[in-house]
Order: sequence, then C-alpha cells, then structure tokens
Amino acid sequence: VATFNVSPVHTTAKSLSVSTIVVPRVTCDLPIQPVHFYSQWTHLKDLKLADPDFGRPGKIDILLGIDVYTDVLLNGRRSGPPGSPIAFETMFGWVLAGRTNSHTSVCLSIATHHVSVTSADDLLRKFWELEESPKGPSNLSPDERLVVQHFKDTHTRSDEGRFIVPLPKKPHSKSFGESRSQAVKRFLSLERSLYSKGQFQEFSTVMDEYFKMNHAELVPVADLQKPPKEIFYLPMHTVRKEHSSTTKLRVVFDASAKSASGISLNDLLLVGPTVHSPLIDVLLRFRLHRVALTADVSKMYRAIELAPSDRDLHRFVWRRTPEEPLQDYRMTRVTFGSLRILLCCKHVS
Repeated sequence: VATFNVSPVHTTAKSLSVSTIVVPRVTCDLPIQPVHFYSQWTHLKDLKLADPDFGRPGKIDILLGIDVYTDVLLNGRRSGPPGSPIAFETMFGWVLAGRTNSHTSVCLSIATHHVSVTSADDLLRKFWELEESPKGPSNLSPDERLVVQHFKDTHTRSDEGRFIVPLPKKPHSKSFGESRSQAVKRFLSLERSLYSKGQFQEFSTVMDEYFKMNHAELVPVADLQKPPKEIFYLPMHTVRKEHSSTTKLRVVFDASAKSASGISLNDLLLVGPTVHSPLIDVLLRFRLHRVALTADVSKMYRAIELAPSDRDLHRFVWRRTPEEPLQDYRMTRVTFGSLRILLCCKHVS
C-alpha cells in the first residue's frame, strides 16, 4: 500500500492525497487504438484536458476509484454531436468519456472504467483459485492414472509394515541392452576422483551403511548369468553438501544412463503424479495454528522396499579398495536418482 499526492499536470497548487494498493499491472495500455481529435468536435475546443495526450495509447499508472472521483468531479459538462465524446470537468482538468465513431466506423472507447473492472475480476478469480481445495484425480493424465491404479493393485506390506512397491513399467517398451560396462567405467572414474580429493573413505562409510542396514545386497551367484534385458546397472556419483547437518556426502544412482540399446531405467518407467501439496498450500496452512512444527524423516525413500522381481534393475558395482575385484550388488530399497520411482512412491507418504 502506498499513500501519495495527486495533482494536475498543469499545476501543483491543487493536490489530493490518496491511498492505493500497489499491483504489478493496473490494466492494458489505453486507449486500445489511437483516437484522433476531429474538427467537428467543436464543443471540446479551448478545453484544458487532464491528459493532453488522451488519444495516444499509453501505460496506465494509477486507477482512482469512485470515492476519489466524487471528490475531484466539478460542475462543468459539455456534450457534442452523436458519435463524439462527452467532457466532464474535474480538478485535474477536463476528462473525456463515451464512444466515438471514426471514418472507418470502428467504435473506440475512451472511458477506462470497464477495463479496470475486468482486471479486478481477474485478480479476484485468481484469489478464488488459490483458495480452492486441491483438484481431484479426475485431472490426472492417462499415464498418471495407470500409475495410481498400479500402486493400488500391486503394492504390499512386509512383516515389518514397510511398503513394497513394484515398478510401474510402460507396456511394450524396448528391452535393455548391456549396461554393466558403463557402470564399471564410471565407478572407476569416481574412485580415482575421490581418492585424489581424499574423500573415498567417506564414500566407503556411506556405502557400508547401505549394506549394514540391508538397503543393498550382493547379487546371488545364480542371478549373475541373467540376460542383459532382465537387468540394469546403475552408474553412481556423489553429491557433497558441506553445510548439511546430517550426511555431508550422498550417493546418487543414475537411472537415466542409457544401456547399449539406448534405453535407460527411467525410459522404462511410467511417471506418476506429484501428490504432495504445492509449496504455496503448505505456507497457507501456517495460518491455521499458533505453533508450527517441522520434522525430517531420515532416509524416507529408503524406507520403501523394492519388489524382489525389480531389484535386478537396480544393480551397481562396488569395491572397498582398488586392490579388490569389483563385485555386483543390487538395491533392495527405493534409490536416489530413480526419479520416476520417487514420484510413484509419494502416494504412500
């Protein structure tokens, strides 16, 4: 909100104090088309207009309401022949209103109040939309509805009560090609980089946590001979946040890496809807109570188990020292980097 004085362009001797609401845009440029002053408008000659450039389209800086209009309106009024504007006297000078007929029979409106009302309606409509309840499942795309129905039909619970989520795969998708060689190449590059920075031990500690918590496991010998179309190796990289209050280094698996056939794990999966509340809705809920509480669920997505049939699609290679041979592991929990899996699992949050 801003308060300031408004005065005529001809003199500052007269002024009016007004309080206004500041908005990004009042309305469109007005008039919409140029208005020419015609010689037959004799009733407008010698008038000191509030806006000398009234006929030139331009930006509207201030919209004064009817409460101000009644204070600035004076007694003068002039009318002309049909098709010409009417002049009203105000403390700012004479203002024009009405409709004009040009030589091309195009009606041009000089009055601006009807445009301003439309703008206010638009603002009010946006406010109502913001306050509406979240829209229901009827607005989901066909693929999103498939993911929701897939989750309802296939998810189960473990003996501990954890959700077990099968992957929502696209029908008739192309098969995987060989993917292990790329995962090996990227691991060796990551290994060299972390050793050069003195960070490999921290990386090893994070990976050991995966194994101790049974979030990852060695691939059984019997499964090592599965064909490439039934398995997928995830290349990995690390993300480091020095200011993190919990884990400074995190391991991220690249589910968008392409196999030899040009297909990645993310290419195979359907994308589910984002079902958590938009940030603006979360902020608006702070109005409901006097005290707000926040919490952080540790390893939230890794609390969700992968279906045993899908774990071979989350293989990776790992070793603790460069002297050891690379071994094949697979994830047993939902994995950082598998973005489509995260979107699907938000239905259980």
